[in-house]
Amino acid sequence: MKKILFVLFPILLLTSCDIILNEAIDYFQEAAVTNKSLYDGDFPEMKTFEEVAAYVMENIDYIQDDLLTPVAGPKESLERGYGDCDEFSLAFMNVAFFTLGIKFDFASTLVPEGSTANRHIGEGGIINHALVMLDGVLYSAYNGRPCPDLPISYYYYFDEVYTK
Repeated sequence: MKKILFVLFPILLLTSCDIILNEAIDYFQEAAVTNKSLYDGDFPEMKTFEEVAAYVMENIDYIQDDLLTPVAGPKESLERGYGDCDEFSLAFMNVAFFTLGIKFDFASTLVPEGSTANRHIGEGGIINHALVMLDGVLYSAYNGRPCPDLPISYYYYFDEVYTK
């Protein structure tokens, strides 16, 4: 990954081609959240999305990382006890699968301008915020509630995120 960044950054700095930049961002987003391993942990019985979110919140402290930090899978996040929105969403998907039997998808939305969660790259580019999605509806991994007014930037199906 570092070798790719080492080669890619000079190219991006020397070109103003938005197509190359967008392709690079898409590549890194996909690489960051796909091919994760499911973690069949010793999870308590849960019946609602809110209970899944509460479990994740109790076991993972929110710590914002930088953009180049690899996204941890659910086992690592739950064992080490920290992560950001990517790790929260992946853990939520994993726990919901084992406790509720539901396959949430991984999704991202643009964070509203002025939000404290807003992160910028380069010259003002906005970083997406990770959530989970079920039947086209976004849900917060922090509280398990729907977020129907947020636009979907991109998403990956459960079976793209987790390898069997």
